[in-house]
Amino acid sequence: MAENQSSHRQEIEKIAVKSGALNSLLGVIAAFLLGTFTILGGIWLAFVGDATAGALVTSVGMAGLAGVFIYGTRSNKNERAEKNKHQ
Repeated sequence: MAENQSSHRQEIEKIAVKSGALNSLLGVIAAFLLGTFTILGGIWLAFVGDATAGALVTSVGMAGLAGVFIYGTRSNKNERAEKNKHQ
């Protein structure tokens, strides 16, 4: 019974790790697409004659991506520190 429980727990941990990796990959892809479309949208706005709006769209979009990146990096660092503290 203990072996079955251990095997089951290991299987759940494998699924959790794979799920985390997939979520991370999807997040990177989504951030890349968002950044690309934001930059292209800003360039398009500047090209059609509204340089101020183009610069604003590009700046706000890139600042948002940078903020999310910094938040995620700090969150991961804190999570690893907590995990190491408990071990």
